[in-house]
Amino acid sequence: MNSEQLNMIEDNTTWYLGTVSTRMSYKLAKYRDTSSKILTTKTTISKVGLLRFGELMSGKFNIGNNPDDTYWLLTPFNDIDSVRYNFLNGSSNPLSINDSSGIKPSLNLKSNVIITGGDGTKNNPFILSGN
Repeated sequence: MNSEQLNMIEDNTTWYLGTVSTRMSYKLAKYRDTSSKILTTKTTISKVGLLRFGELMSGKFNIGNNPDDTYWLLTPFNDIDSVRYNFLNGSSNPLSINDSSGIKPSLNLKSNVIITGGDGTKNNPFILSGN
């Protein structure tokens, strides 16, 4: 990544850390800590983060021949020692923070970045320009 590309990334994205435990809807995780039903102020701000539970497009990534590959999500399963991870088949489960798994970094582009070419596929990725 060159400095022009790095400058296209938003510096201060808010990442929501709402907990989603078993049988809880991920839809309110941005606004509520679903384990306690109260509004959450659990956020962090950074340039790069991870997707939340419900945002990851499971099964849409061409990552190899191992269907058991798993990927960390930003969403905690509880406040103690577990976070969510996704299988490529779309299911999600808690995983101890002591275990290892893959990541899919997420970022937001600045509002002045435009797509000047490509169709977003692996063989023809988007070409971006920051005005």
